[in-house]
Amino acid sequence: MTTATSGLSDQHEDKPKRRWWRGTRRRQLLGAALAAVTLASVTTFVVGGDSQEAAAAAAGPTPPPQTNTLCDVDFPARDGDGHGLPSELDWTDTALVPVDLYTIAPAPGQPGAYTETGPFSGDLTYSVVLDNTGDPFDPNISNHPSFHDMKGHSPVVVSGRATVTGDPAGPEMTIELPRGCRYVISIRAHGTDGTAYDATGGVVRIEDAAYWTTGGRTPADEDLTTRIGMYPDDQLPLAQVVVQAFHDYAQTNLQFDIGEPGLEGFDVILEDGGERTVDYWGNPICTNYVLDPVTGWPTFDPVTGEPVIDAADPGGNCLTGPDGVVTIKYIPAGLYSIIVVPPDNTDWIQTTTIEGTHAIDVWIIEGDQGLGGEFIGDANAATFQAVGFVSATEKPNLGQPGVQYHYPYAPDPNGGDIVGCLYNGQMFPPAVTFPQNGIENADGTVEPVTNGYVALNDVGVHDTLMALVPTDANGCFRFEDVPQGSYMLAAFDYELLYIMGFYNVTVDATTVQPGTPTAPDTGFVNGVVDMGDQFLLRWFGWASGHVFYDNGIARNGTPIDDPATPGPDTKDGSASAAGNGVRDCIGQNDPGFDYDTVDPSLCEAGIPNWPVNIRNRDGAVVKTTVTDANGYYEVATIWTPLFQWQVVEVDAGALDVTGLSVHDAFDRNKVHSQAQCPPGVATLLEVGGTAIDENCLPAELGGGLLAASIYQANLNNVIDFGKVSYLDPAAPNGFLTGGTGNGGIQGAVMASVTRAEWAGSQQAAEDNEPGIPNVKINIYELDPACTLVDPVTGATGADNPDCYTLPGPDQDPDTPGVQNWVRTDEWQGPGLSRNGQTCTVPMRDGSPYKAVNPTWGPLGDECTGSWILGPHTKDGAFDGGFAFGDLPAGHYVIEVEMPPGWQIVKEDDINIDEGNSYVPAVPPAGCAGEYHYAQVPEVYASPYDAFDAAGNYNGAPPVRLCDRRLVNVKPFRNAGVDIFAMPTGTDTTYTTNAIDNAGNLITNPVEPAAVAPDQVWTSPEAVPLPGRMYGLVLNDLVMTANTNSFNFGEQAGVANIPIGIYDFTGQLITTVWTDENGNYEVLLPSGYSINRASPRGDAPKMYRVVINDPGPDPANPNWGYDPAYITNPNILDIWPGTFTKADTPVLSLGANGSRCSLPTATPQFFLASDVYGTSGTLPTDYVLTGLNFTDAATGNPAQVTLTPVTASGVLDEANAVVVDPAHVSVVQQVSPLDGISVYDELHIDLAAVEADVVAATGAGLEGP
Repeated sequence: MTTATSGLSDQHEDKPKRRWWRGTRRRQLLGAALAAVTLASVTTFVVGGDSQEAAAAAAGPTPPPQTNTLCDVDFPARDGDGHGLPSELDWTDTALVPVDLYTIAPAPGQPGAYTETGPFSGDLTYSVVLDNTGDPFDPNISNHPSFHDMKGHSPVVVSGRATVTGDPAGPEMTIELPRGCRYVISIRAHGTDGTAYDATGGVVRIEDAAYWTTGGRTPADEDLTTRIGMYPDDQLPLAQVVVQAFHDYAQTNLQFDIGEPGLEGFDVILEDGGERTVDYWGNPICTNYVLDPVTGWPTFDPVTGEPVIDAADPGGNCLTGPDGVVTIKYIPAGLYSIIVVPPDNTDWIQTTTIEGTHAIDVWIIEGDQGLGGEFIGDANAATFQAVGFVSATEKPNLGQPGVQYHYPYAPDPNGGDIVGCLYNGQMFPPAVTFPQNGIENADGTVEPVTNGYVALNDVGVHDTLMALVPTDANGCFRFEDVPQGSYMLAAFDYELLYIMGFYNVTVDATTVQPGTPTAPDTGFVNGVVDMGDQFLLRWFGWASGHVFYDNGIARNGTPIDDPATPGPDTKDGSASAAGNGVRDCIGQNDPGFDYDTVDPSLCEAGIPNWPVNIRNRDGAVVKTTVTDANGYYEVATIWTPLFQWQVVEVDAGALDVTGLSVHDAFDRNKVHSQAQCPPGVATLLEVGGTAIDENCLPAELGGGLLAASIYQANLNNVIDFGKVSYLDPAAPNGFLTGGTGNGGIQGAVMASVTRAEWAGSQQAAEDNEPGIPNVKINIYELDPACTLVDPVTGATGADNPDCYTLPGPDQDPDTPGVQNWVRTDEWQGPGLSRNGQTCTVPMRDGSPYKAVNPTWGPLGDECTGSWILGPHTKDGAFDGGFAFGDLPAGHYVIEVEMPPGWQIVKEDDINIDEGNSYVPAVPPAGCAGEYHYAQVPEVYASPYDAFDAAGNYNGAPPVRLCDRRLVNVKPFRNAGVDIFAMPTGTDTTYTTNAIDNAGNLITNPVEPAAVAPDQVWTSPEAVPLPGRMYGLVLNDLVMTANTNSFNFGEQAGVANIPIGIYDFTGQLITTVWTDENGNYEVLLPSGYSINRASPRGDAPKMYRVVINDPGPDPANPNWGYDPAYITNPNILDIWPGTFTKADTPVLSLGANGSRCSLPTATPQFFLASDVYGTSGTLPTDYVLTGLNFTDAATGNPAQVTLTPVTASGVLDEANAVVVDPAHVSVVQQVSPLDGISVYDELHIDLAAVEADVVAATGAGLEGP
């Protein structure tokens, strides 16, 4: 057993709801069919109307023991610097956390099941981070998931190495941690035989010591044991994904319907950060192999060890078959996207989406069969990944016998035309304020859907597609000479940005006569049914704006400031159009001016090809684009992270920053800008507590390059970024205005996950890598008296990094003394108490909703991310960024002081030689730290590796560490440098192997045989950061009218629901609960699958997230488990250091959330294999799916009775038939949904039952 101590020093996009209604509809049909089948042990139950809270309380004995206020998620600033470092935790009051480590393997003879195989023995590294997620049980409501300012980063508290020997009595190790906090433990391990293990980790909560002396509790009651299972890394089960292309014609309605045929010959592309072209073994995806007839697994060549490809049918093309289905096998678990491409020279148009795009995201866990995480068992669909298409032209039967098409329809001169127009509908929360027509923007303008389609479905005759027409440039459509009848119109757009709209219309013979007066939107006028203006809502919000030259001159050369006009000519009232951060236009204050349609030549010129990013608060990039020829950018789909803030970033480039401005969501012609800020706004931001005018858009946090935005589905956030040359009179830092003529040094400290570059100086950030906040960065100037000579290059003076020893320019003139350092940014959400920024909870007309409902006053004051808040843009910055401004041109060295638990990435730390790898367009700043000889794993042919396979020096020169960077600040430029770090032990240091104690270069180094215990972690030891999941549980069948709810006007949030989180083997990692608004937040160990053949390179850790989880013991369900709702298992992804949005709805079972509480052993019906049957042709294997179909005492199948139903619907008990037990059997199955839950299949030979009845009575089974 090993005891690990701290070793600390004094340093430190909604997801749309998925197709639940398919399963709901099937469940309702089956309910009617099962009414006549009863089991002997069924008891009577009553559907009641208990409140959710009462049902939750009844579902378990007591709520989880969470009564104390946990350690402040911002860390109380005990040392006074306010930065909240882990050293500020109270290490005088600690507890020892026992950790049981055990190995897992497949259960013999039980496919898909796993079992413990014993305690773990071997070497491991571990990391413990603070769990600073929202807690729904915290007495302080501001710490609940809905209300608290969610963090982007969880700091490392303690990490280290350990060698453990398997102890059957356990625990294998203990970790000392401060009390009163929650923690997440992550592990990387290698067994004594060298086997690498995929370890999940554990979540632990340590109460204050005082907690165990109150409420009848004693210290002996405390059990902090954390169990962590490990699976051999080289034996993780591969997975597959099943995709179906189908003809969405019966009806065209965004989903698969019974009888819709598959489409053959459609190409399926699998994306994983780019197109994935190979399977696990490096062969083209969809390769066919020679299979073992017993295991069904590919056979392997005994010499090469490679799988044997089927020479007769090698495959390698992922084309759908006659049923429209293709299965992509032998791929690792992960988050993928599929794109289904129709054959060339066809006019198929995709109709289905769950993401608002053509790509369909697919989450698969280890061993996944690929039917979809929410596949409900619809026997008519091959997979949840069913992608629909329609065509405007007539189709043959496509090889599907019995399929009949009825389009295009035959024009009928006695019919009528159907016309209408589609517009983008903007919906401002609360939804109850949405107008009846729903088409106008708040400023009265409309935006047509120009790339739309409208499908004409007949109703009640064939229930199929009759015609498909596109919209024109005005968003309008027309069907001519439509036969009389009832129809349903389905409207969508080619890009699938909009939610499909459905409209009922009737072509009625009584209203076809010309000149018949009718209401224009409901009937005929001169033989035309005018549908009028109909709106479509976009799946998500979107961002747009301009990056422009803020010089006060229109693109046509005309100055915008007109000296002949009294007063300012600017939009925001600033004195000049030059340098005010607003894209000003000629005539912008004239009546009728329209920002959306103005001629670009009348406005300040746009800057083309300028990068714009959307980042999470943790710094990870989620979307990226560049401006067009007019400087316009648009991110058409921003997957709103459940109404949480994100950061918009414009690249610094080689221009000075004048500021940014935001167009009002209710009136595009109104702007909010920095010019409207009062004097001293920087101080207000720093202190907080004093409200800043909402017309003011500060730039202190984001420096005019960053803005915090919260997006609302179907609404547009418009942000403009101003820039000028450093030689322009309007340049704030230009020579002509007394500045230094450059942008100084800007950069970020990033947590490196994928390390693909040979040289440490060439490291580049991957999109999914987060920033690290609160890291101290020092700046040094050249010592002109330095006479040192670089021991490797011979460089002296400014070219020798060792000569930079003098403190650089003061970075905080408001602080007495020289402060030659900065800390990297930490996300700080807008809010009155944090930085003085407030948000208006708006009505559609822009007036504050708190005037109607005072409850929303505090919500808006703190800018709490929620549906009701609506779209906003404020000042903000993501984790990890830093800047040194006001620097005279010249060379500088910046130095990073990584806190304990972190080390700078070296050449030694490469962990993948596949995936995206780029060379920066601008040479990066050179590394300037101490010299070292790189020790690179032999699997990589690195040019920097200084040792051969035997450990002998090969002559490669040493390279400098990258904890110091030599940066050249040039005139009229912005110098950029990013620094990359990876985890290590909190008690480890890096000892150079290139410089001896006298400071001389070692010329004949020796590679050590083993890593020293106090040496920084190697790449195989680096424990990945845990990832954060922020989720929302809504009842998809109930809208809330509760004006105090975050979801007012939307689906109702479900409070106090338990959420169990499991790995692929069925281990329960942790359970969390939703808060009063249905939100939840959890921190989970992430994965470290890096070296895989995919464009992205790395992969997430996949979990089963079970909503309304009863827990492992159905007889004693989790507190809060509510049988009034379904249990919804989801497969979701966790990435190192960043966060995942989880839109995880449930359905209430019964009207208005009615519930039934059944005794534990009560049989329950879920599904029937058939709904209807005919006497004489009854099946020999009729299957009922459910629970508790065996007698608990004997283990035999329960007695089955078939009871006829009379014509009036009454059970005919007198003629009930008791089924012979010989015709009944029960088989227990593991649910394909979550791989954990078990259910019963009751098999009945109805044909044999009918034969018995015929033999006894002379009559068969007739009637219901």
